[in-house]
Amino acid sequence: KETPTMVSSEDKSQMIERIARYNNASDRRDVEAHVAAYTEDGVITGGMGTTQNGKDGLREALPAMFEGEGTEKRHLASNHEFDEQGDDRVSVHYVLTVLEAGTSPGVVATAGIVDSFVHTDGKWLVREHEISIDPSFSFLAHPSESSGVM
Repeated sequence: KETPTMVSSEDKSQMIERIARYNNASDRRDVEAHVAAYTEDGVITGGMGTTQNGKDGLREALPAMFEGEGTEKRHLASNHEFDEQGDDRVSVHYVLTVLEAGTSPGVVATAGIVDSFVHTDGKWLVREHEISIDPSFSFLAHPSESSGVM
């Protein structure tokens, strides 16, 4: 059963723009531009088994996350769905596709993402970025359990 959302088109556009900006920052491995998308207490959860608390924690963890990707990548977000949580809070569910950009072309990962946004100081910022790597790429989350595929 679908629940209608009351999120305005302008708010949706701002959140999609924020998602695009931090994904582009990830492509450039630009820690500060990526961190700018988050609230002061923002976190990344799931995915690679990492959790970073707050902007300082993100600044510490993101360089290693970017380095772990190896060569240059492109992060593409699609299929955005908005779920109003009330009191200036919205969850955005979408699909993330990560493409190889530095060597031979191909999809290197897909994941379901849930970004929990809060509206603060006139802008939408990410409070939590939750990564659920798709089962076909689960070896990325648990490399020690992989069958040699990487």
